[in-house]
Amino acid sequence: MRLINDAIQECLSLSPCREVESLPLLEACGASLAADLVAERSLPLWDQSAMDGYAVRAEEATQGAVLSLGEIIPAGHWPQRSLKEGEAARIFTGAPLPEGSDAVVIQENVVPHSLSADQRVAMIKVESTAQRGDHIRVCGEELRAGTLISRSERTVTPGLLGLCASQGWTHLPVFKKPNVALLETGTELVEPGIPLSNAQIYASNATTLSPLIKLSGGQLLSSERVSDHVSEVVNKLNLLIDQGARLLITTGGVSVGDFDPIHQALEQLGATRSFWRVKMKPGKPISVATLDRGDDDPVLIIGLPGNPVSCVIGYLLFVHPLLQHLSGVPSQRLGLPRISCILDHDIEKRGHRAELFRVSLLPHREATQDARRIETWRCGLTGGQSSAWISSISQGDGLLYTSAPPASLKAGDRVEVALFPWSHILPNAHLFDE
Repeated sequence: MRLINDAIQECLSLSPCREVESLPLLEACGASLAADLVAERSLPLWDQSAMDGYAVRAEEATQGAVLSLGEIIPAGHWPQRSLKEGEAARIFTGAPLPEGSDAVVIQENVVPHSLSADQRVAMIKVESTAQRGDHIRVCGEELRAGTLISRSERTVTPGLLGLCASQGWTHLPVFKKPNVALLETGTELVEPGIPLSNAQIYASNATTLSPLIKLSGGQLLSSERVSDHVSEVVNKLNLLIDQGARLLITTGGVSVGDFDPIHQALEQLGATRSFWRVKMKPGKPISVATLDRGDDDPVLIIGLPGNPVSCVIGYLLFVHPLLQHLSGVPSQRLGLPRISCILDHDIEKRGHRAELFRVSLLPHREATQDARRIETWRCGLTGGQSSAWISSISQGDGLLYTSAPPASLKAGDRVEVALFPWSHILPNAHLFDE
């Protein structure tokens, strides 16, 4: 029987190879980079004006100086000649500086001095002395060619996309979302919407896991359901593998009952079992096996329990970090984020397995010694903790872990809660203090 952390690490060590693809910029947002990005172009590409105004020689643009008006340089146009002595060039934000200029006087600090025959400004008067470098964006001051833009495994954000677009790139190398196949077993299971008969119940595990796979960074290739007949399970697993699945998740049939088919199915397929029990409650029967298909990338088959809570917790602990890894999430960010909480009531843990209680969180303001109040969280159980009660998951925000020995937790104890991937709990308010 594996300890939880050992089982998690073993699952990660058995993971299929990470795949890479090239995606258009807009499709790459949210994916993880599969390579370091290095700038190919400096930003700005050339010295340019940071404001609308006049390109000048700083030594000539003193307060009260009168300069003749030469070339007009809009953004997107290259200067046609160098700046002459005693001359200013009308320039606009983003336009390249003409040779010979070393400052820009903003238009608010200039007034017309004389007009040409066609009533255009011919000369200007400077009302505020310019300093060399005023209102100029120097070539490469933001980014120089050859500079590292981003390291591999960083999430592609809108901000990063803008920087990549400024380099002229159209595609990015990212980790491909891993294909996942889901197989729900159970003769008693019926699709929601179909009338029940005899001892049938509605299937819920696939409905719960399908969106979770997306939240974890995976892509659901197929979701199937079979009865508890070994031959049906074997045939369906073979079909899913032939369709390209390199990670298979089954639910149900992993215990030791007469009608639990997963162990026999794995044996008939020739799979190598890594382990099938974890020292935890709920979710003890977890089956992890690999199937060699004649290449360097064996299929990984993870069998989760059929009880709804055990199924979800097994997924969150073992499949969630695995899919995160395959989709390019850095190792230090794998798994569920944790938040510190204050326990609302006593909890008595009697068993000798590590236990994961489902808890809900409420905000709480706590006074400190210097009279300030800080925002924190209180947590309490979501009612009954039976492994068959999916309501304990639906009403919860996360999992409170307690280690193997029996223990007594008291109201007021500070504990850590691992947040569900869909939780919207945030440690701090998202508004700025005024």
